[in-house]
This record gives sequence, structure tokens and C-alpha cells, in this order.
Amino acid sequence: MEKNNGQLGSLADSVAESADVIVVGAGPTGLTLSLLLARNRHRVLVVERRPSAYPLPRAVGISRESLRVLHMAGASEPLKPHLEWNGQNHSLDYVTAEGEVLLSQTVPLPRRSEGTDATFNQPDLEAVLEEQVRAHPRIQLVRGQVVTGLEEIEDAVGVRFAPSDELGGPRTGADHVTHTARFVVGCDGAQSTVRNLMDIPLDGDLQFSSDWLVVDLKPTVERDWIPYMGQVLGPPRPTTSVPSGPGRRRLEFMLLPGERKEEMATDETVWRLLAERGVDQTNADLVRYAAYTFRACWAQQWRQGRVLLAGDAAHLTPPFLGQGMNSGIRDVATLSWRLDLVLRGLAPADTLDDYARERIPHVSRLISDAVMVGGFLCLIDPEACAERDALLREKRVEAPEMTGWRMGTESLAADDPHAGWLGRQGLVRTKGREGRFDDVFGAGAHVLLSRAGDPMESLSPMTREAWERLGGVAVHIGPDAPVTDVEDVYGEWFDEWDRDVILVRPDFHVFGTASSDGVESLVRELVAGLRMSLADSAPSTVWSL
Repeated sequence: MEKNNGQLGSLADSVAESADVIVVGAGPTGLTLSLLLARNRHRVLVVERRPSAYPLPRAVGISRESLRVLHMAGASEPLKPHLEWNGQNHSLDYVTAEGEVLLSQTVPLPRRSEGTDATFNQPDLEAVLEEQVRAHPRIQLVRGQVVTGLEEIEDAVGVRFAPSDELGGPRTGADHVTHTARFVVGCDGAQSTVRNLMDIPLDGDLQFSSDWLVVDLKPTVERDWIPYMGQVLGPPRPTTSVPSGPGRRRLEFMLLPGERKEEMATDETVWRLLAERGVDQTNADLVRYAAYTFRACWAQQWRQGRVLLAGDAAHLTPPFLGQGMNSGIRDVATLSWRLDLVLRGLAPADTLDDYARERIPHVSRLISDAVMVGGFLCLIDPEACAERDALLREKRVEAPEMTGWRMGTESLAADDPHAGWLGRQGLVRTKGREGRFDDVFGAGAHVLLSRAGDPMESLSPMTREAWERLGGVAVHIGPDAPVTDVEDVYGEWFDEWDRDVILVRPDFHVFGTASSDGVESLVRELVAGLRMSLADSAPSTVWSL
């Protein structure tokens, strides 16, 4: 597929050429998915209704896991200048309106992934991703086009497009064009056209709704922020204060009963609220503000034939844990490797059903936790707030904290308490080279980690051949192994779980674990779960160290 400049009308020139996947939506979720698919040599068409990138901030927090996925997608290096790193340990502070710190909650960072949590300005992140997308010869990005219809045609999907108007709908009287692909993924946000065309509701609804005024600033003078990262608790008004990338700050003000979004989203009101936090036009520039209703809901169905959903098109998360955008990146990390197997003919399309089975339990639990944290943060009744504050001062309760969420386990190793949890990454050394595991061995493959010898030696010829078709990586790691565990990340992991072998999927989540004599059955369970045969086409390259 030839690259193009993304101008209106360019889509019609490529109608006769089919893509492997059409991605609808050019936000972080859609752009990341397109890069992950293209790195596996699949042709991708990205279609976005906006004629140019959305210029205003939205998400501000990016997780270690998301950074590792973006590293796999090839976008981590150009992104680094746009990140404000939180450090080896950071604290979430809960303070009163008068500035009393009720609880400073230090969050040690587990060694699960590359780097640490960071904050960022979303337009900067999207600009980096879009630059990577436009430079890739297997990706075509077209802006200013809106989806108007979907139709499955044998082993493909026909997608009808039309030029979009100023409101994002199809332009009146415009010509429609049709493009085909083997699969379509709707990454087109909360008002997803793809989801609506599929007639799928957001019916996993926790009945949570809260109105907030979100304000983004560029401070013009140095100052101490109290809290630097955290929450000003009510009464009177719960307020969030966090960094939002280098030289930027986000303040979020909860709207109180009787306050209407339309009336609060004005310059006068914003500056009045900012003044209560010591911010005025002498010390900060106002970047943008908007009033939002935070919702908590998800779709119960993420696949209909060859059409799938990801990101906000599939779920909406209140921002109290900073996991909305991160959940979308998790979605595509899980979806992309399954799509790759199907597109390469290694697994049937039915394996895509497991994408939703894995992601829905994960994201629904995360959303439930975000709602719980929201309830903790959004109290305004004076008596309830006083009771909470007293407990915090006495440290008789701890503020809610993010401890991680488990993948749905229906398609993972059976009866394994470790299956579905996010894997870890540390420094390794082999053959004179030292670096993070992903840098030394590459990311995006199934990985067999063993402290009890080369795991490949435990596989029968037929199972080994299936592992090779997957392009799996097999690593013997430990003190006397070919691969040295420089920081003892993996040694601690094996000891903590009392296992000798850990099988990690391309999305960095654990498929299952085994003792030293259980490698064969573990890999066979993976192959069976992917609906692959144990004897098929020629093997691909396999790493074994």
C-alpha cells in the first residue's frame, strides 16, 4: 500500500486495493494498533473523521505497561522528550481544602515493565504516533472521512466512507466510496460510529455519573503545588491536581449539586476556581477547559464477525485511576497478536472471540475500582468527609490504590492462579550484550522463561514445531544459565510463585506457569487454546538460550 498525504479524496484512489485491516479512529488506540499490525507486515488503512489532529489535551497519565507496548510499536524513543517521569517512587497526596496533608501514599513501582509511570500532553503523544504511522510503508492514514456502512462480503468486510462535515457526520451530497479489508477495528471513541453500526450498546453500566470541569494550564512561574500529585478532598469542592507533561498542569474541579456544565465552562468561572488554588493570569496561561460527565460502562460484545471494537468504543472509564487511555492500549496489545495469527493463517478467526473474554473481565474490574475510588474522592457531605478525614489522619484506613488487574482467564492455563497477571521485565545479559529483555530478545512473541534448563529440550518434536510456528522465544535464565538475570527480577519472580517455568504472551500477560516437568503440557495447552493444530506448515525462526 502506497503512502499518501492524508488529504481528502485520497481514499478514492485506493478503493481497488484491499487492506488487511481497516482501523477506524486515529487516536492513541487506533494509531498504536496500526503500528503493531504493520510491524508484523500487515497492510493497514487508518480512517479518521477529523481533517486534522485534535489539538486539545485529554488523557495525562501513561502506565509502565503502555510504555512497554509503545516501545514494542517503535514509538518510545521519540516520545521520551514529551514525558514527565514520576521517578522511582512517587506519592499520591490527599489534602484538605486548607492544605493539611491527611495521607501521603507512596507507591513503590514493581518491576513489571520498562520505565516508570509518566504524565504527558495527549496532542504531543498523538503527534509522535501519527509521525510514525505516516512514515510506515504498510500504513495509509486518511483524514476527513466518516464511516457510513459496514457489510461482510465472504472473507472480507466492505466499509463505506464519505467525506465528513464540520460536526463529524457525512457531508451532504458527497460521494461515498467503499474499501475492503479482512478485518475492521473500531477505535473511534465514546460515540463510536462502528459500534453504533454494529448495534452494540454500552450495557455494562455501573450507573455512575459525575460532572467535572477539566482545566489545563501552562504555569509561567516556578511554584510548589499542594498537592503536587493527588486530590484536594471536599468539602467544599473535590479537586484533582496533577502534572500533565513537561511544563504543564491539570486541575479538575467537581461540579457541585445545582451547578450546570454549560454555566460552569466559562472563562470567568474557570479563573474564579483557579484563584482558589493560587492560580491567576500572572502565573499561568490557560490552555483549555471543558466540562465532562465521567461515566462507567462497557460493551458486553466486542466482536461481530470480522468487525471488532477497542478503546473508548468498547468501554468508558472514570479518570480516577488514570486508566482510560491505558485500557485502550491494553486492548490493542491483546488484539494485535491474535489478529496477526489469524491473518497469517496460523489460527482460525474464532480465536478472536477470546480477545473479549480476556479484556472484558479486566476492564470491568478496573472500571469498578475507578468508581470505588471516585466514591472515596467525591464526598461532599461535611459529616461523611469529617469521618473519612479522621480515619485518614489516624491511618486506620488507607486510601484506595491501584494494585493491578487480572486478565480474564477463560482462555488461559486452567486452574493456574498466576495466569492472567501482567508479567515482569528486567535487565538481562547474554553473549556480551546487556539490556532490557525486550531490547535483547525483541518484543511481541510468546516467551518461555525457565530457571531449570533450556525449555525447548522438554518439548516433543510435534510440540516444538508448533512453538516454532508461533515464533516463540525460549530462554534459560539464572545464575549459571546462558542468560543472566542482572537485577534478579526473574529469580524473585520464580521464587515468589514457586514455579520453574513461566509462559508470557506477546501482550506481556502470563498465559500460565509450570514446574520443570510441565513444559510440554503447558505449551500444548497454549496451542490448543489458540485452536492451532500440532502439525502444519513450515516452522519459523525460534530463539532458544
